[in-house]
Amino acid sequence: MKTKVFLMVFILSAFSLNAQDKAADILNRMYKNLASHKSMSYDITYKFKSGNKDTVFYNEHVKLMRAANDSIYHGYIWKSYSDTEYCFYDLVNSYDVKIKNRLVLKRYPYNYKSYIGILDDHLGSDFLNANGKVIKKQIRGTVLKVMNDTIIDGKSCWHVLKSDESGNSLITMQEHIFIRKKDYTEVLSYSYNVFMGWPSFVYSKSKNLVFDHENKNDFNLSQIPSNYTFQDDNPEERKPVIDSVSYKIMQDHFNSYLKSLHRSDSGKAAPVLNGELIQKHFEKYAINFIGKVTVLDFWFISCLPCIKAMPVVDSLQAVYGSKGVQFYGINSIDHDKRSIKEFPLFLKKHHIDYPLLLGDTLCANEYHIDGYPTFIVIDKKGIIRYTSNYIQNPQKVSNLLDELLKEN
Repeated sequence: MKTKVFLMVFILSAFSLNAQDKAADILNRMYKNLASHKSMSYDITYKFKSGNKDTVFYNEHVKLMRAANDSIYHGYIWKSYSDTEYCFYDLVNSYDVKIKNRLVLKRYPYNYKSYIGILDDHLGSDFLNANGKVIKKQIRGTVLKVMNDTIIDGKSCWHVLKSDESGNSLITMQEHIFIRKKDYTEVLSYSYNVFMGWPSFVYSKSKNLVFDHENKNDFNLSQIPSNYTFQDDNPEERKPVIDSVSYKIMQDHFNSYLKSLHRSDSGKAAPVLNGELIQKHFEKYAINFIGKVTVLDFWFISCLPCIKAMPVVDSLQAVYGSKGVQFYGINSIDHDKRSIKEFPLFLKKHHIDYPLLLGDTLCANEYHIDGYPTFIVIDKKGIIRYTSNYIQNPQKVSNLLDELLKEN
């Protein structure tokens, strides 16, 4: 009897592994197809539903060209919302062009709010990031499955499901990708996510896809008539894309979630933290907490809120570094070869005076990081005294550092 049960478990496990292998192979073929092209254009229908109310629904024409030296989106982006408005990203800034008003709103790079919505769809993101990436059977807790085949626009398609089984309480994710069998081209995707307890549904369907017909002139300022007025856009004054009622509900929900987080690490000893100094060609390094007040900033290279917060940390370092407070930016995510190659460009674009440490992949778990960026203040005895997802009040942090410096 035990032998039969063992054989049954073995067969089911083998079947599960084969199913994941098949899903990974389908996705790899899709990425290989995308990576073989330098540019693409397509029409897309995009729908975003938050909570119980539709908040966004629109059709777009999108043009993309891959650029390996871009650390934000990895390429040029152009998309039109209608006959009277379009936007584009030229690797330096993004521009909203209002044809009816002959107005161009210029937005600056690495500003989180400036880039919300510039590239929403799954296909475009996959194309710009398809530089030889290989999908494994399971990626950071993401499990792949092949579902039943389906017909979309008269064409037979693979149906691949990606689901998050990492146990992360911060986010729940299920993503369905439909890939045309004939040429391994993605034609439809939809996902269901729960982020911080807030549910959302994202749907995108593409058509009229054309490869390798774009050039750099499609993405630069030469396309804008000379009689248009340029204006610097202040993203802090922009109205939200969704209606004000839904925005208020989402904002209140997000704020209440942050307040509900139980920071049990305060008062506990900071775990050992070793890594490699990014600015010093990945030299091995171990942080010594004893005898010095320490500020840790957990971040990763494509996290725009993290990048937006770095000047705040830099300003604190400028004041307190000479007083003996040590500051470290901790990155435990960007261990892949592509990200490591991007670090020199990242450092060139950003003037960061405090050391950045590429930490072990497990250090974020040891510090119970549930979102990025996360800031942690540690006293001279190596005890965690403060943890926050954002430095919303730099003066509060300054007051705490002043107090900790006085302690023995």
